[in-house]
Amino acid sequence: MEILLTMSLTIELPDDLAVTLQGIASDHKTSIHQLALNGLRSLASNDSPFRSGPPIGSPAALLAAMREPSNLLPSDVAALDDAIAAGRLPVRV
Repeated sequence: MEILLTMSLTIELPDDLAVTLQGIASDHKTSIHQLALNGLRSLASNDSPFRSGPPIGSPAALLAAMREPSNLLPSDVAALDDAIAAGRLPVRV
């Protein structure tokens, strides 16, 4: 099963930049929307120089996430403990 999440984002651009982007999009026979998506995907890619830390999904990223302190509240832990206890089945010996 694939889950696709979408988000709408509106960016206000100065007129001169909008005209320049329209020209670039026209030269590439695409829309400004697609041009922006491609540029943002490039920025967010694992090999982007703007990205810090290990590549997303890598073993190094997993280890880094595990080493970070959690931001859980005590009530979150209590709720998890309660849910685990409520889901336990009786054990017959």
